[in-house]
Amino acid sequence: MDQVIVACVQQRLRLHEELDGCRKDLARFLRMAQAKKAQLIVFPELLGMIAVPPLLPGLRAELLKQADRGRRSGTSLWTRAKGKVADTAASVLKADLRQDLGRLLEGDAGLVWDAYRDLFAGAAREYGLTVVAGSGYFRDEVSGQVVNQAVVFGPQGNIVGRQAKVSLSADDVGLAVPGTGWSAIDTEVGRIGLLLGNDALYPEAGRLLAYQGAQMLIGLGACPGAGLHRKVRAGLLARVQENQLYGMVSFLVGHNALGLGERQEYAGQSAIFAPAEFTLHYSGLMVELGTASSEGVITAEWDFGALRELWAESDTPLRRVMPMAAFRSLAERYGEGRTLHEVWQARPPEAVAPPPLPEVLPVEALPEIAVAPPEPLVEELPPLPEELPEKLLEELPEELLEELPEELPEELPKELRAKEDVTDAVLEKLLAEDAPLPESKATT
Repeated sequence: MDQVIVACVQQRLRLHEELDGCRKDLARFLRMAQAKKAQLIVFPELLGMIAVPPLLPGLRAELLKQADRGRRSGTSLWTRAKGKVADTAASVLKADLRQDLGRLLEGDAGLVWDAYRDLFAGAAREYGLTVVAGSGYFRDEVSGQVVNQAVVFGPQGNIVGRQAKVSLSADDVGLAVPGTGWSAIDTEVGRIGLLLGNDALYPEAGRLLAYQGAQMLIGLGACPGAGLHRKVRAGLLARVQENQLYGMVSFLVGHNALGLGERQEYAGQSAIFAPAEFTLHYSGLMVELGTASSEGVITAEWDFGALRELWAESDTPLRRVMPMAAFRSLAERYGEGRTLHEVWQARPPEAVAPPPLPEVLPVEALPEIAVAPPEPLVEELPPLPEELPEKLLEELPEELLEELPEELPEELPKELRAKEDVTDAVLEKLLAEDAPLPESKATT
């Protein structure tokens, strides 16, 4: 099958009173995927625990379900008010879904598995889809221990593969043990590699699945808070690009009823990825949900024929050209069985000399700096000649010439000396401005 339409679900974990409510909840997304002609649909991590609340009897469980109904969008004011009262009462009575789940797994884990299998197998069969069911806490069929496991169902409702979470989160501790590795799963739509939660952060996980022939890497996430889902999504996108595969990540959102300690709400912006060469601006992103808190379904078409051509002709031959000789040292490191943290802690401490302090010179030792005298801002004008040129005298106005005596005495009277000073000042100004002298009046 060369062209496949895939659907990625972003969903809340609701606490239904009956399994029929769970079926209707899943059907909202299955119908949307079917309308888009999808052949594969993926649900988020821990959504498989949607099958647990209908199995829980008693007042405490009923209060938890009533509080959950009050949190749903579109409910009436009266339902929201009852939900708040139920939430307060549940807190007083210390009702807790995580604790109820733990007791159920210890007492009858098979009951949880049966409800989960019937729910998702029936959905796959009814809608004729390959379904990657949301993970849940179930007993491993080999070890018998409880693991966080996702199951893949074929269009006939048959189980075609399972994948346990290998790198557990803090919320998994106490409920599950780590899985032992990753295995690609053959389905009608192609070979799938599943990465649950933090598993997507390890390059080795994606590379192992690529070596096993995976054509797509599918991540499931249940990430509390605002930061973890961004890291998981970035990790999954990196695994897709470094192995030139298709991929997607499906996130659980909304109220967190299964966490430890201070329970932050689940968040995540689900997305479908492809090799950078197939996407706009080489981003690797085909489509994503609009927000990190709302529910929805996104779809895209994957072309495995084009993917094979990329492997053969890409100008970045990540799969054809690999520096295997250089990778051998990494294999030796892994053979030691030590983490990066353990290796770093075992390194001998390095004697690091403090950086030398800058040398401070006393003021007396500073070199003298010669400062050139400032240039004059205005150039000095040349001195006026003692006797004016004849041409200049000819251009003087007659009024001014008439006032001057023919012969000036060596010592002029005060009133004449004042006139001489005025004339000199006028001439100096005219020369300084380099302007023409005023024209003399015509005589009649």
